[in-house]
Amino acid sequence: MKTVTTLSVTTLSITLLLFSSLISAAPACTLTMTYKDVGKPGYMAPSPDNTGLYQALYLEAAQRIGCSLIIKRFPKKRSLRQLQAGKIDIYPSTGFEESRSLYLHYIPNGLFRNETYYGLSPLNTVELESIDDIKDTELTWIIEAGRTTVNSAKEKNIPYQALVGLTHTKAIKMIVWKRKVFYQIDTEDYNRYLKEQGTSDLTHLNIKTHKYCCDAKSQKLYAGISRFSPIYQEEQNPDYDPLMPLSPENFPTRLVPGSIGHQLSQALEDIYTSGRLNQLLNEYNIDLN
Repeated sequence: MKTVTTLSVTTLSITLLLFSSLISAAPACTLTMTYKDVGKPGYMAPSPDNTGLYQALYLEAAQRIGCSLIIKRFPKKRSLRQLQAGKIDIYPSTGFEESRSLYLHYIPNGLFRNETYYGLSPLNTVELESIDDIKDTELTWIIEAGRTTVNSAKEKNIPYQALVGLTHTKAIKMIVWKRKVFYQIDTEDYNRYLKEQGTSDLTHLNIKTHKYCCDAKSQKLYAGISRFSPIYQEEQNPDYDPLMPLSPENFPTRLVPGSIGHQLSQALEDIYTSGRLNQLLNEYNIDLN
């Protein structure tokens, strides 16, 4: 009986040590990140494949602060709603939008957007030299639901339709099916599509390409942390200047030092200032210029 007790105590001690080791080895937190399910070449593959720059970048950032990373994919509009509700912690990359700053806190991620665009429409459309010219046609501007481009259509009083899960492939099919729509396409996506199809333009599909209709977009990008997320803690920003325009660099609140959100911000900064981000960009064949 004495031997059994000794063995039991020894076994219990070993079990407790193993359990303690597992606890200490486990991540201190879990970060949830969302991205649109249709994906973006190089940045994240279409769902359910999360391969791409964003997964690599935020997995490394999470590991640097002792956290694990979970990626959840939704249509863009639903992703934004999840962030607004605090059910998701992070959106990987976005430009600053004042209306979204009500529920997103913007932290630099080292990336920037430098994009040019063409416009696509039925072949018999007159040449469009600006987005405003759409109003002189019978076309409806189709836009992926959740994109801030919707705001531009509203401001310009252009007929539009926000469609969940819209991609350039789907937009091209809509025009082929004789829908009277206009679609703004990133020139990289346009050229990639032509290469995939082995063609030099889209006239054989009865599609007209408007090369001078759309303004280029160049802006600094940020990670968006949900202001209603458990990882987010804010305090008043003593450097905020109410006389200056609102921006990520001039915002009424800031991250509380030491909070998980603040640690994530520092990890991202370390990644892009150390040159590690450039390595990841090369790995996924992304050219920001």
